[in-house]
Parts: sequence; C-alpha cells; structure tokens
Amino acid sequence: MDVQLYEKLSRKLGRDTTQQLMDYIESQSKDWVTKHFLAAELEKMRGEIHEVRRENAEVKSEMIKWMFVFWLGSALSTIGGIAGLLKLAGVL
Repeated sequence: MDVQLYEKLSRKLGRDTTQQLMDYIESQSKDWVTKHFLAAELEKMRGEIHEVRRENAEVKSEMIKWMFVFWLGSALSTIGGIAGLLKLAGVL
C-alpha cells in the first residue's frame, strides 16, 4: 500500500473510509491478477490438449495401418496353410 496515497486520502476521506477503499482496491487487483493468470493457464492447457489430440490421431492412423498389415498377413498365411493342406491331401 502506498503510504503517501493513504495519507492524502485519509485526510480527505477519513481513515476508516480510506482503509476500506484501499482494501477494496487491493482485493480487486488480486482478483484481476488471479483471473488473468488463470485465463493464461487455461489457454496454455487448451493448447496442450490440442497437441495431445493431434498426436492421438496420428497414433490411431498408425495403428490402423499396422492392424491392416497384420490381418492381411494373417489371412494370407491362413489361405496358404489351407492351400498347402489341400494340396497335400491331393484335392488341389
């Protein structure tokens, strides 16, 4: 609290009114700082969430690609095994 400002105001408004005014200004400035700090942190968190979602989409597309390769390889192996058994049995 600025002592000179307090002294000048207390001469004009009285000590109680000046103290109430100074307390009000202090609480409002703390609220303002807190609000803007939280807004900045929230914006930062939104950016981080966006980045995680983007990375998640990339991982999802990679997983789909590798799942397709796995299932294609499994299907071809199964078809090859069945064809080999049928050839061994003399059907083919």
